[in-house]
Amino acid sequence: MKNEKILKGGTNAEDVILINGVVHRSKGPNPELSQAVLKHLEKHNFSFAPRLLGIDDQDRLMLSFIEGEVPRGEVLSEQQIIDSIKILRAFHDINSLSPLCKNQETICHNDFAPWNVVFNNEQPVGIIDFDELAPGQRIDDVAYFIWTFLDFGVSTVSDDELIKQIGVLCNVYQLQDKGKLCDAFLKQQNRILQFRKGIVSNEADESKKAFSRGAVKRINASIQWVQTKGHLINFNL
Repeated sequence: MKNEKILKGGTNAEDVILINGVVHRSKGPNPELSQAVLKHLEKHNFSFAPRLLGIDDQDRLMLSFIEGEVPRGEVLSEQQIIDSIKILRAFHDINSLSPLCKNQETICHNDFAPWNVVFNNEQPVGIIDFDELAPGQRIDDVAYFIWTFLDFGVSTVSDDELIKQIGVLCNVYQLQDKGKLCDAFLKQQNRILQFRKGIVSNEADESKKAFSRGAVKRINASIQWVQTKGHLINFNL
């Protein structure tokens, strides 16, 4: 008898099932790239990504299971966020060695957010959901990471503290082109804003539409925060 469990991490929970200790999930929009990247990460002993185990009889990916929990609305500590961005840096460094980058700096995750990081004993131990992988620039992934982990614009943390945390994370990552960070924030925010607006306009499921309506409001608040505080961010980096 199969022991099946729907996994609730990531953004496609209904499509990700744990069967007898192995994760089964759809291949996603770019299966060739995602599988190649997972193999590359394994080759270079990157321990924070699942291992590709094969394809099942329903043409789904079979992946090793990363034990832990994915945060959903929990407030993460500064150290947890710092440890997470160190994983992003390692992810970029290893992927920068791959010919899959083409003429870009690295392979970006493009959704390296709290809902795609697995924590165990309060430590980040893995990343999931590689559907959005694409060659790109490090700063875009870093901007998306900082935005989603600090949640500025809707966070209850003071502006001064948020700006300080942004500087700390940039230094931990050792980001080179800090002067472009605010532009990268706005680029990522507008990317997701258009995605959420598309769901509001075209999705038949009312619960998904409602979630995206709320997301649109939060993203607009984040955009406004960057537009009004960006000069302070640049001054402190």
